[in-house]
Formats: sequence, C-alpha cells, structure tokens
Amino acid sequence: MTQGMERAVRRSGTIRLLTALIATFLLSAPAFAQIKLPVKPKPSIRLWCVLTAMSLAASAADIHYSIASRRTGGLETDPVVKPFESLPAPAYRALGLSAAAALDLGCLKLKRSPHVWARRLWWVPQVIQIWGNARGAKISATE
Repeated sequence: MTQGMERAVRRSGTIRLLTALIATFLLSAPAFAQIKLPVKPKPSIRLWCVLTAMSLAASAADIHYSIASRRTGGLETDPVVKPFESLPAPAYRALGLSAAAALDLGCLKLKRSPHVWARRLWWVPQVIQIWGNARGAKISATE
C-alpha cells in the first residue's frame, strides 16, 4: 500500500467513526428530551408574611405596654428583657422590634432550607414569639 492509500483508509475510518457517533447522538437525543426532571414548586411566602406582621404587631404591643407599665412604676418580669429595662424608650422599641425582625428573617431562612425538618417546622419560632409577646402585653396591660 502506498502512503496515499493508507491516509485514505485512516480518513475513511475516522469519517465512519464520526458518522457513527453523530448518528448515535441524533438518535438518542429525543430519548433524553423526553425525560422530565421533577420541578420543585417555589414555596409561597404568604403565610410567612402574615406571621411576620402578627409577630411585629405583638412585639410592638408588648413594648408599648411594657413602657407604659414602667412609667407607672411597674417592673419587667421577663428575665430575657430585664437587662434592657433601663434603656430609654426609643432604644427599647428599636431593640425589641429588631429582635422580632431578626427572628422573622431566621424563620424565612428555615423555610428555604435544604433540610426537610427545617422546611416543615419554620413557623414554630414565630408562633412561639407571637404567643410570648401577646402574653407579655396582656400581663403588662393588667399591671
């Protein structure tokens, strides 16, 4: 065989191989196109928004009644808030509402977590916060 013939044989083998690969790809492409991956629905944040509004309202009420109770000589009975009792009213409001907002954002992070347990229980801290602030507001209002 001459060199020209060897090159022609190599080229035709390469061409055959490329043709076979292209044909295989083209014939298998529709099979891949039919596979549908499950799409995760984006979680709605409507309930989170409602719980956030409720927790901020409960925190604001608790703060308002706590400040009013302090003015009349009442003492803070909540051991978590007791160290901040001596703050001026605007700083006390800012601290209380920022703590509530931080917890709400943490719950949103739990809602979008890759962990199943966190996505199922994201609302629990907000409900506990709403209950605690409503209870604190009720106690402060009766004093």
